[in-house]
Amino acid sequence: MGYEKWCRAALKFQTATLTICGTILVTLLTANGLGRYILHRGLSWSDEVVRIMFVWGCFIGMTSAFITDGHIGFDTFAKLNTTTLKISRFINGTCLVAIGVAVAVYGTQFTARMGKFPLPASHIPIGYLYSAGVVAGVIWIIIGIGKIIYSFKANGKEER
Repeated sequence: MGYEKWCRAALKFQTATLTICGTILVTLLTANGLGRYILHRGLSWSDEVVRIMFVWGCFIGMTSAFITDGHIGFDTFAKLNTTTLKISRFINGTCLVAIGVAVAVYGTQFTARMGKFPLPASHIPIGYLYSAGVVAGVIWIIIGIGKIIYSFKANGKEER
């Protein structure tokens, strides 16, 4: 599977995941609101589940921006010509690998120390919340390596 096909497949998966998460978020928040104001009893655990899903959704959204080159800083430079596009993609990939390593390593250490403690209402281990950063860091490393490799192989044509 080529880099461009992988990007399209990853974005479709992310869109489906965000759609499911968004639907669950809205349903939980609505049920909690209705329960609190109509039945005078809310779902104490729903706020925690919504928080976990929101954090995961933010990391998924950031990852899709990395895949689509949705950054402002390099955009003007990258679109000058084929050479600047390759240089931009290489720098972008290198920075993404470095950030991904930092997030994955330090996120793993933090999650290992703090992740076993349960959230107060749902008793879900807080590691589910913190592991979003670890997973995102690993995915950012993979995307960064792909961008570095693609920067040497790309012929300057944008297929997206």
